[in-house]
Amino acid sequence: LADRGELIGYQIELLEKNDNQLTTIEELKTKVWYGKKFSVFTLRNAIAEIRKKTCYELIRNENGKGYIFNKENIQNS
Repeated sequence: LADRGELIGYQIELLEKNDNQLTTIEELKTKVWYGKKFSVFTLRNAIAEIRKKTCYELIRNENGKGYIFNKENIQNS
């Protein structure tokens, strides 16, 4: 079983793979959190942790749909 840190790592990998494209909540749920306790709040907290450790602008929220990862924002911050 993956621990929370590993799940967040998998989440970053999926978001990065879809750079500048929407990664849906459903996609994150099925590909990263599959079989694990999941809620929108769990996902929001994980995104908040990533933003806290990197930069807020790295991941943009598409309200009710998912998230968009933007590598360019790392270089520009």
